[in-house]
Amino acid sequence: MNRRGSDQVPPREVGLELTLDGIGEGLEVEEDHRLGEQNNSSYKAWLVTISCSIVHALHTASVFIGPSTLLSPMRKDLNLSVKQISLPLNVNRLINTLFLIPAGIFLDKSGIEKPLVISMIVASVVCFFWPISTSLWQLVAIQIVLAFTILMGGLTPMLIIASRMFESVEKMSMVTSILLAGFSFMGFVTPLVLGPLADRYGWRTTSYLFPTLLSIIGLPLVLRNLTSKRVEGSSKNKSSRSALTPTDGAVWMLDSTSPNLRPMGFTADSPKETNTQEPRTSTPLMTMPYFAVLGAAAGLSVCLSIVNDHLIIFLSEDVGYPLRTATTFMSFIHLIALGAKLSSGVAGQHYRKGVLLIFAALSITTSALLLFEYHDSELQLTSSNVRLALFAPFYAIGYGSMLNLLTSVLPEAGTANLALRSNIYSLVISAVQAMGSYAAGVFKTNSGSYLSTMVMFTLACFAQILFCLLFLVVYKPTVSQDTSAHSHWATTPTL
Repeated sequence: MNRRGSDQVPPREVGLELTLDGIGEGLEVEEDHRLGEQNNSSYKAWLVTISCSIVHALHTASVFIGPSTLLSPMRKDLNLSVKQISLPLNVNRLINTLFLIPAGIFLDKSGIEKPLVISMIVASVVCFFWPISTSLWQLVAIQIVLAFTILMGGLTPMLIIASRMFESVEKMSMVTSILLAGFSFMGFVTPLVLGPLADRYGWRTTSYLFPTLLSIIGLPLVLRNLTSKRVEGSSKNKSSRSALTPTDGAVWMLDSTSPNLRPMGFTADSPKETNTQEPRTSTPLMTMPYFAVLGAAAGLSVCLSIVNDHLIIFLSEDVGYPLRTATTFMSFIHLIALGAKLSSGVAGQHYRKGVLLIFAALSITTSALLLFEYHDSELQLTSSNVRLALFAPFYAIGYGSMLNLLTSVLPEAGTANLALRSNIYSLVISAVQAMGSYAAGVFKTNSGSYLSTMVMFTLACFAQILFCLLFLVVYKPTVSQDTSAHSHWATTPTL
């Protein structure tokens, strides 16, 4: 009896062995399933980012790039001065300046899905009224309506949607470069297409092109890829999967509404404290690095307003280029800027962003200096084809790199208020662009020359260098936590 009993394996040991085997197999299956979900989620994240870029590109092409490309033939047809024809686009920027902060607060609290859909529908309809306008005030009224579609469906919602799809802050440089690259690609295509078409069919017929593309491509992408339940579900799944990295005894989880790490107050040694939540640390809205970013963005905005709104007029009316040549020149600026945005997105993952920003500011400053010549001890604007040809790459590389790098830093400043922070940044850009474009129009109308405008352009370039140096001194890059399977947003982000 005793012998037989000694030959048998105790039941408790058998049960323990089977249980451990079952757990091991279950963990392997769960790990494979988790990795499959992670790969699928990564594919969806990049798909959503590309969709955001396409929608933003078509939207801005219909509202800004297309009208600014056609300002010269438009003003001649409507018998308007340079100062008058720049008024509608500046009113749009003024509306953005006044309402960006309330819009940012509204989007943070209400969500972005419904405002985005409504904005795209309104923009798809109202943009068709632009080519049938017969007076300056009709153009102004149209741009007032379109300004609100930019507020609720512009870059800020796209940045929020894309940032929710990624756990790692390091990826935001590439994400932002993709978002902004769409704008630059459309900046390349729009003048290249609209210039020849406007010469042949007139500016009114040509103006229907991009609103049509926004209706048949942009709006379906918003409804299918950007506001569907699959996008929201991907964000929620990412939140539930991110409780994997214990740090100082705490488990960090992604917030369900934004990719912010929040501490859940329990440890492996004290599982009963699962309902205790540690206080979240908050980053001040205005810091010295953020101030430097806003200052650099303001200087860049002066340059943007002059180049985007007045360069084609300068080339076609002052230098003497045909409209087709002037618009092609503008197209290649945006093409080079496209490459600069993508390249700076990659470089921002490996090098200090402050150093890259200084190089970008120096590149823009070099482009400004190429616009001037001395003749008979008098400062004049250049008409040299060589100098203008050199202006294009220096400006485009600096502009594309700086805009991408400045924007990519925003999520590191605190994603809990990303809409508000992004809208303050956009407010500065819109306000300064409006003032810069209007001042350029006034200088041109009163003096008949863009000389004073280009001096202002150059001073803005030197201001960018100073603010970028300040940013390099005060900015401390965040070091995100990393594990073998995940990279998470930094727990104490700083800009």
